[in-house]
Amino acid sequence: MADMALHLLQTALKKPALESQELQKNLYSILTIADGFLPDQELKSFADRLYLHTEVTAGEIATV
Repeated sequence: MADMALHLLQTALKKPALESQELQKNLYSILTIADGFLPDQELKSFADRLYLHTEVTAGEIATV
C-alpha cells in the first residue's frame, strides 16, 4: 500500500503536466487493494465508478 501511495504522490507531483490518466490508475489501484482491508466501505465499487467515469457526488467522496 505504501508503495502504491508513493506512486500516486509521484504522479501528482510530476512536472511539467499532471497526467490525470496515470493519477486515476494509481488511485483505482489503491482503492481496490484497500477494499480488501475495509470491505464494509465498498471502496472497490467506488473505484470502479471513478475509473469508468460514472457520476460520483461530493457527498460520496467525503464519506470515503
